[in-house]
Amino acid sequence: MSILTADLMQDFYDEAAEQTQVLESGGLRLEANPRDPEAIAEMFRAAHTLKGGAATVELREIADLTHALEDLLDEFRSNRRAVDARGVGAILRSADVLRAARGAASAGRALPPAVAELKAEVRDILGASGAAAASPRASSDAARVAPGAAPRRASKIALSEYDRLEILEAARKGRRVYRVHFALD
Repeated sequence: MSILTADLMQDFYDEAAEQTQVLESGGLRLEANPRDPEAIAEMFRAAHTLKGGAATVELREIADLTHALEDLLDEFRSNRRAVDARGVGAILRSADVLRAARGAASAGRALPPAVAELKAEVRDILGASGAAAASPRASSDAARVAPGAAPRRASKIALSEYDRLEILEAARKGRRVYRVHFALD
């Protein structure tokens, strides 16, 4: 039984409208000035908020799209990828796609195919830059050894700037922070 209420859903739709506007206005600012770190940071926070909200209300496709956008913005923010027209275009299109998705979800309709299409495009942009999607599955696939081949030393998973800030904040609040190392044979 779902614990989602009409009030919770409406709160998400309202928040999604605000954060979508942040993505759109930030994308326009970035289009005019690709070196605007404030715009990138604001859009990163908006994508992160949308991702969490969508996951909370069980809109997995929206959460997946906004996770991809968050990864792209993290690449821009950390200077691992230069801001380019393709990335900015995807961010600007995300505003229209998210508005359409919000409208479909609030009306009880299936989400438009553009949600999955844009997510795939953003993941393709990330792949084209040589940046793998930051997920344990991607890391484990990369570390897989072919039968009969000599094992390779697995590379470390790099934390994003956001992850590092979250860890520092947790430590500052007195929470325990652990570093875990494991190996699979």
